[in-house]
Amino acid sequence: MSDCHKTLRSPGSWWSGQLGRFTAHPFWLSSINFAAATIVVCWLFLDGRFEASVDWWRFASEANSSDIQIRDMGDWWWLSLRNKAVLAIGFVAGISTILMLVGLWVGATKSRTLQAWFVAISVLAIWLAVLPNWQEIAWTGKKFRMQGTLFEFSSIVDDLHSSWPATDGERETIGPFMAYPEGDPGTLILLTLPELETASFSFSAIEGGVDRTVRFELVGRERGDWLEWHPTNDSPGDFISGIGEVYQVARHEQLSNHWHLVRYRSGSNRADVSVR
Repeated sequence: MSDCHKTLRSPGSWWSGQLGRFTAHPFWLSSINFAAATIVVCWLFLDGRFEASVDWWRFASEANSSDIQIRDMGDWWWLSLRNKAVLAIGFVAGISTILMLVGLWVGATKSRTLQAWFVAISVLAIWLAVLPNWQEIAWTGKKFRMQGTLFEFSSIVDDLHSSWPATDGERETIGPFMAYPEGDPGTLILLTLPELETASFSFSAIEGGVDRTVRFELVGRERGDWLEWHPTNDSPGDFISGIGEVYQVARHEQLSNHWHLVRYRSGSNRADVSVR
């Protein structure tokens, strides 16, 4: 009779047993979460293109595939692959978190100890700290990477201060360039990207201010931000480039004496800018 009773177990008890198998080891589930969080934080801190991946993701949701490929086919393939990697990490972390939390309620006895609860709360606290602040982590990593390049950029600034170009030309430090506007150029558009010995990125344009400020528009892994030398330690301000483009400061950080890392907003109106 007892054997028959075992054989005719209710479907509910079978599912409970299967669920218990997956939630019986909360500590390997938490280990997966800790590993995923560590990978995400390191990726944010070390990879200057993480934010670019997010931007392309947003762009992809608003445009069709052909538009994206026309804009930058090579980057689209690479950033799309990176986005899939982020999704995979998020999926694994999400599933393991759900199983861990379910285990706290219906899992094996050792899945519902005080220690298991402490581990689960710690995992949730880590993700609640990382997810809302991912941009701050990425910004901190960018500041760290910029520090090692300042000496090389300083030599370029010294060269430009000694003689700011009056016409199109070529310099040993920056290569060939076009100067705008004619007669009194304030913008140098580089025709080739300089190769920096201390950085894995480059710059595509240089802006010179009337107060001897020099701004470098970064491209490559650090695309979208500016590295700027200012004659005083005043905070960077809005400006209008030599070709009429308007830039308004979104955020900035002083890296060292005279040097600032700056991010600008786009799409501003010329009349709204107080030039500095």
